[in-house]
Amino acid sequence: MAAGGRPGPAQHLCQLPVLPELLWRLLGPRYAVRAGTSAETATGNAVRGLQLYRANLLGSGVPVRGFPPLIEVPVHVMVPLHDPFLSPRLTDGLREEVRDLRISPVDGGHWWPTENSDAFCRLLRQTTIPPGPPNKPG
Repeated sequence: MAAGGRPGPAQHLCQLPVLPELLWRLLGPRYAVRAGTSAETATGNAVRGLQLYRANLLGSGVPVRGFPPLIEVPVHVMVPLHDPFLSPRLTDGLREEVRDLRISPVDGGHWWPTENSDAFCRLLRQTTIPPGPPNKPG
């Protein structure tokens, strides 16, 4: 969003019916190199991501009024530092909206959770499993 909560140029571009998909199909091979994947995979993921963006951010039909409520549940965000599509700056300001926030930078790209499932699970367990002795079956 642009200043004042108004949609910026990127949000307007994403609402166009054909142009964003066409651009991703043209740029997919170029971004495939940065993402470390095939042109077909990069393009397909980008187009699906665009559809997800539209559905979640633009198409909810729910007007935003005031500030969102403070999130009260623990949130753990893992931030791949070499993601060519999502900037680590996307976490800026989260501490103001989430009471119990943990941000873990990871040395990886967009598909880090898939490519490093053991490390991903270890980080996830640190947030979801309380420390202490394991429960014995009873």
